[in-house]
Amino acid sequence: MTTSTSRPPLRLRPGNLTESEIAKIVAFLRVGRHRFRFDWIVVLDGPCHVLVLGDAQHESAPGANRDAMAILRLHETGDGQVAGALVRPLEYDAFVDALSALERGMPARSAATHTIPDRVAPAAPPARAPAPRAFPIASQARFRLRRWPPAATLAAHRYNVRLASFMSGRHVGLDELVRLSNVDRSQCERFLTSLDEAQMLEVKLADTELSPARVAPGRVDALSRRSADERGLLDRIRRRLGLKGPQ
Repeated sequence: MTTSTSRPPLRLRPGNLTESEIAKIVAFLRVGRHRFRFDWIVVLDGPCHVLVLGDAQHESAPGANRDAMAILRLHETGDGQVAGALVRPLEYDAFVDALSALERGMPARSAATHTIPDRVAPAAPPARAPAPRAFPIASQARFRLRRWPPAATLAAHRYNVRLASFMSGRHVGLDELVRLSNVDRSQCERFLTSLDEAQMLEVKLADTELSPARVAPGRVDALSRRSADERGLLDRIRRRLGLKGPQ
């Protein structure tokens, strides 16, 4: 029996598709994962194993897609396409059946060892790797989506759709998100950071909603000190007005 850990990961790249069509493909691959022989990962650029191409009349220059082992074409409805071709609007069963048929023509050994050529780039001096970036949001904060992320954000990692779903209805903390989603903490932090930078997060600390601004850990102590100072000032005013008895 083949387990999910032994399935070769292959790359699928959309070309000339809308954001909603890319989002559909991401969802179809996740829901229909048990029907595939390979683990499919959506990439938005670079070399790939399978290219899903729409609007053939706007296709890129000849030779640009030679790295792909196969191409799935998405036609407009009633375009006189061949039987079994994908048509708009893209539907789950048609897409899964078409990709499964491609898989049957791709021997597992050949697909796993298929070489994706690297892009040729001019030589450049080695750059110093940037220092790892600290998670910019306070650990006590809780998060909720202000709006559903675009398809490109969700397609950046296979678990981003799962993480977004847990934050779509209520505020959750980082520890709770890790536990509910069963996704690695570092990936949760990366996803939250990207949402925070795009101002898609409601960030809530205790009873104070701080949206869409990020909350640095040092901000927590500053808020506490300011609240204590304000309470002390109000106590002094009440005592001078005789509204509060001696301590």
